[in-house]
Amino acid sequence: MEGDFLTVLAATHGTGDVLFWCLVLMGFVAVMGVGAWLIRRRLFSTPATSSGDDWSLQQLREMKAGGQISEAEFERLRSMIIAQYQASKSAGAENARDAGAGESDDSTPSIGENGVND
Repeated sequence: MEGDFLTVLAATHGTGDVLFWCLVLMGFVAVMGVGAWLIRRRLFSTPATSSGDDWSLQQLREMKAGGQISEAEFERLRSMIIAQYQASKSAGAENARDAGAGESDDSTPSIGENGVND
């Protein structure tokens, strides 16, 4: 039935017109598919952990030496960087501790009462 429809359509409008509109339709479907993929990728992507505004202590020292920031600004920013580092370090240690919870470390031999390895 579908083949008959295309045959009739081609006979009444010409093969070139049918081919043109089939290509237009396929192009439209492809563009919509790419658009849906991009939207889905943007909606379900994980956010970046770094905003790009992170400063290193070396950058702060250079800014202070160049006169771009004052001593008070340097100290405030330095303490913020150190606090962020300590927070991320403690979170990493906590995650490692949670991952190892319930597992015993059998790699270290223990010595029994009579001096023999257990």
